[in-house]
Amino acid sequence: MIKQPKTQSAAERQAQLENALLVLMRSKGYAKTTVTDVCREANIPRRTFYHYFDCKEAVLHAAVENMLRECMLKVMLEFDGGMEALRDSLVRNFRFWQGEGRAKLDLLLDNGLAAEMTNCAMGWLAREHFSLPRRDGLNDKQMEIAIMLGASGFFSLLIYWRGSGYRESPEEMADYAVQFLSEPLFQP
Repeated sequence: MIKQPKTQSAAERQAQLENALLVLMRSKGYAKTTVTDVCREANIPRRTFYHYFDCKEAVLHAAVENMLRECMLKVMLEFDGGMEALRDSLVRNFRFWQGEGRAKLDLLLDNGLAAEMTNCAMGWLAREHFSLPRRDGLNDKQMEIAIMLGASGFFSLLIYWRGSGYRESPEEMADYAVQFLSEPLFQP
């Protein structure tokens, strides 16, 4: 569990721990990194760690959520609706992950954390209640499921794109996504 910081100092300590985990993931890998390693790298006593996080996985989730927040603040969310607005948002999203978000995306995927990243993204998006376009008639449960489906689909596409060496442009990736969202995939 990620504990919400109450002071600026607490937020800075949490960020130190998150950054320490990312540094260690580059050198040791996620699986071989321990809470003790994270504390040592951050120069924070182990007992203090538990004021901010319950476990190493919570540090990872906080780091992923901060990456998502950074991406969303830069690229997404104020749709007026429609497929063109969705395409524009997807293009900006793919550009972010191909550019400034690429090193962190590579780090997560190189450490075998694709499922954790996707699950964290789905949970985070469902909790944040961004101003996503809402189709008339959808209740809260249906909206939550739609967000989870969209997030898992987007991150699966992102993982595929990274695996292909980013061969397609962000515009092409957005066009693929919009095509499959706007046309039935399977014909009855």
